[in-house]
Amino acid sequence: MKPLISIILPTFNGQKYLELAIISILNQTYQNFELIIVDDFSSDSTPQIIEKYLEIDSRIKAIRNPKNLNLPTSLNKGHCLAKGAYMTWTSDDNILKVNFLECLLLGILKTDVDVIYSNFEIVDHSNNFIRINKVGTIDRLPFENVIGASFLYKSIVFTNIQYRESLSGIEDYDFWIRAAQSYKFKIIKDVLYKYRIHTETLTYSLRNDRKQAERFEDNLKVVIDNLNELSYASKVLLFNFHCREGQWNWDFFLKNRGDFEKEYLVWLNTYGIKDLSVSKRYLSILRELLLQTNSKKIILKLLCQKPTLLSSKFSSRTTLKLLKKLF
Repeated sequence: MKPLISIILPTFNGQKYLELAIISILNQTYQNFELIIVDDFSSDSTPQIIEKYLEIDSRIKAIRNPKNLNLPTSLNKGHCLAKGAYMTWTSDDNILKVNFLECLLLGILKTDVDVIYSNFEIVDHSNNFIRINKVGTIDRLPFENVIGASFLYKSIVFTNIQYRESLSGIEDYDFWIRAAQSYKFKIIKDVLYKYRIHTETLTYSLRNDRKQAERFEDNLKVVIDNLNELSYASKVLLFNFHCREGQWNWDFFLKNRGDFEKEYLVWLNTYGIKDLSVSKRYLSILRELLLQTNSKKIILKLLCQKPTLLSSKFSSRTTLKLLKKLF
């Protein structure tokens, strides 16, 4: 018998794109799923749209929050109602490609992993293609949320992790950081999802709402604190990597770089990540930061300490720019 997959769809005032999201789920090539829609106290026509599809397909279930409770609470409520052996969730403004469930389930069944994730498309408000987003390997997780929007995981992952309801806006990154410390992850290269960028997304809000950006940074500190192998100084340094603009301090970095790299390798080893080398993403960020400094002393000192910053695996144009800063 084919395993049941539970799809959680939280929504708040999602009338603009919600029907497209639901239709993309109903059109899946893999049909043994349940769809649980959690309406976070919408005030637009979202409830009417949900009611319409409840009458169309018996696999759809819906609940409505008694007040606005935010995304992570809605996610937990939806997951707790789920009966599937495998789970995923999507947003009301995004679209699952028709083979989304089929490919992710096949990938997780063929390998001994708990979480599987894939590349996805970035589209605009009118569904016009912008680019392919290639997700990153798990060794990059301390530096960025590499999992993205296209994923499937065993139900046991949610049962033991859950979404922290105090971390709205960064609940998924927190979930993956904690899950990586107990479960196996795998990438597949298929492009299975369409992630929509528009003026109401979190990314847009963070760029244009300083108070929301400050809350995000406070929550980010909580997420980084999950990395128990890191000392306080290394956690500060990792936070600075995430918030490089206006946060970077070369003296602090050079003082703590060695300990940070050692602790990072311990993190890789502790959680079974086989590539026990300093992340390429870590080195590429350092290259970006070196391009922003006018201190020849710092550039020369770091290049002497980390000659791999000039490796051929990086852009030769950027390498030339770094070398020109020295002469």
